Amino acid sequence: MRNFKIEDILREAQCSENDKEIIKEAYDFAYEKHCNQKRKSGEPYIIHPLFVSYVVSKMGLDVVTISAALLHDVIEDTTATYDDVYQKFGEEIAGVVEGVTKLKKSFLTNEQMKEENYKKLFHAMEKDVRVILLKLADRLHNVYTLQYLDRTKQISIAKETVEIYAPIAGKLGLNSLENVLEIGAERFLNNNDKDNDRECFKIFEINDNFVDNLCLCSFHKEEMVDTNLFIKKLETKLEKGE
Repeated sequence: MRNFKIEDILREAQCSENDKEIIKEAYDFAYEKHCNQKRKSGEPYIIHPLFVSYVVSKMGLDVVTISAALLHDVIEDTTATYDDVYQKFGEEIAGVVEGVTKLKKSFLTNEQMKEENYKKLFHAMEKDVRVILLKLADRLHNVYTLQYLDRTKQISIAKETVEIYAPIAGKLGLNSLENVLEIGAERFLNNNDKDNDRECFKIFEINDNFVDNLCLCSFHKEEMVDTNLFIKKLETKLEKGE
């Protein structure tokens, strides 16, 4: 999997030059805040928000979502506060970042609590649908890098992915993303040996073509602006088990 650069995101972003300046500022802010941090893989932390931002840009999402993707970990994992993000980037971007931060609380993964988990997702979407789309992009990268975590965390994240995030991706019409999340997570659930986990995951590689072909296909972006309509459609699909 290649690591993306800010130039890749700016090239894909479907927005004005003024909006691209906001994206650059978000990158600079995130880079500064994450500069001394590393991922479990040993790579610079900034590769994670860059990946997430690239994915949402390929989805055709707006400057708010792309900027929030770059900033989505700064409140939780750095010295930055909500007020810092609000003062520099405004209420809309800060709101999406805060929404993703709150959604990071682990979901309960037993069968009886699935309804409660969906309620949490709907609550997040009621405030801003872009929160869950950003979170799906975040989960994609975290699933891809599961091999670097300890076994307990692998199982926890993999279960949450299969039971919560992959189904939501499917309901949103992101069928390729649903499949990637399911296959990537299940490889860790179906194997009890960590060394085999690493080898098994190498077989399933998220390549550039998958990310580059990622798009929203079941919902028009215009519909997403109307949050109530978007959520109503999603709830109907969940109730029918589609």
